[in-house]
Amino acid sequence: MHSLVGRDCPYHELMSHPFELRFDNAIGTYDALWNFSGNLACDPKVGNVNNWILTFRDGLRGMLARIVAVDQNYSKLHEYQLQSPPDGNPNEWVLHCESHSAVIFFAMDSALECFVFAMNVIGFLRSPQDFRDITDPGALRKIGPKDILGGGRSPTPRYEAVFPRTVAYWKANETLLSAIFEYHDVSKHRAAVVTGGDSEGLRVKDHPKQQGAGMSSAVHTVESMAHSFRQFIDEVLVIAVEEATAAFGYAAIKRTPIK
Repeated sequence: MHSLVGRDCPYHELMSHPFELRFDNAIGTYDALWNFSGNLACDPKVGNVNNWILTFRDGLRGMLARIVAVDQNYSKLHEYQLQSPPDGNPNEWVLHCESHSAVIFFAMDSALECFVFAMNVIGFLRSPQDFRDITDPGALRKIGPKDILGGGRSPTPRYEAVFPRTVAYWKANETLLSAIFEYHDVSKHRAAVVTGGDSEGLRVKDHPKQQGAGMSSAVHTVESMAHSFRQFIDEVLVIAVEEATAAFGYAAIKRTPIK
């Protein structure tokens, strides 16, 4: 396998990542948003018109389920890598690694889609003119990450009207998010993206959408992207909870777990 890793980017530095992901805030923020939606639905000033709470909670549950898929398949990937004999068939080895990696890329991309879908519901409740209409099936089909990052299908929602910090954090991490979208797009519709590696990590194509590209990325690995995604999710969910609750006059209090 070809690689761009050289003296300025040592292999062990590029590939060295823990063999497990720790989503420290995912469950807590999920619970907070779930309970918050219940409080809003019971609030006479908001209510549950058009059963919006079901739409929101379906998106929220979908997001967490995809995060679980990332976590589980990351663990399964490394369990397979560590158990595989070094003298085994390399083609069979990379086949199984590609299988787990494809699920990881799908789940990362889908978790982000579900996040946007759920937050659009809260935004619509607070400022209907700035978000996609949750009662319009056509509008729901247009919801996607570009609604936050920009460049989405017109009319583009104004997330900054309710979630300015969320928008800022997404845009600050646009390079990572764009890479996740690209690798999932290729692994879903076109071809394999893993180019090789060992028990320490998996290399991926440098330019996955470029025909005939065989070089490995000197920036991304499956592990580096999964860990960056974990950090992004852990931080953006806290921001989202704080902004969503504040938009309706509620206070979000983060409790430190008792050890």
